[in-house]
Amino acid sequence: MQAMRPADPGPKGQAAMEYMITYGWVVIVVLVALAALAYFGVFNPSSLIPSRCDLGSEIHCLEYKMNATSITLVLYNNLGYDIQGVNVTVSTTAPDCTDSVFVGNLGNSEKTGLLSFCSGTAFPARLRGDLTVIYAVAGESVSHSLKGAFLLHQEG
Repeated sequence: MQAMRPADPGPKGQAAMEYMITYGWVVIVVLVALAALAYFGVFNPSSLIPSRCDLGSEIHCLEYKMNATSITLVLYNNLGYDIQGVNVTVSTTAPDCTDSVFVGNLGNSEKTGLLSFCSGTAFPARLRGDLTVIYAVAGESVSHSLKGAFLLHQEG
């Protein structure tokens, strides 16, 4: 009696395996090259995400900018009525910065002037932080707050 041998894959099976292995190595080399570029800062995927400021539709960020030493915002009142006692707070963790600006009264469909936060702080190229707006409706004594977040990239 003869021992059973596994079936020989033949030339077609061998060609398919060589094809998959060759292209597998190519894919691995490309992934390693992209990882090395990202590691050394040549290719920075986070820079592809645009700057944004999300506070909501009631009061929204009309303009926002960060340079090497400050954050600048302009907010727009879209509530449909006047608000008073408006106070805007920005807080970040890296670097640690919490700063508030008192705006005062803000009429319906009006925008604030330039609000500057954390002046003199050295910021990284990309900064993530939180934004809080506290206000009262004109004629009321109860205060309201809106919370939001921002992701900013340094500009000139």
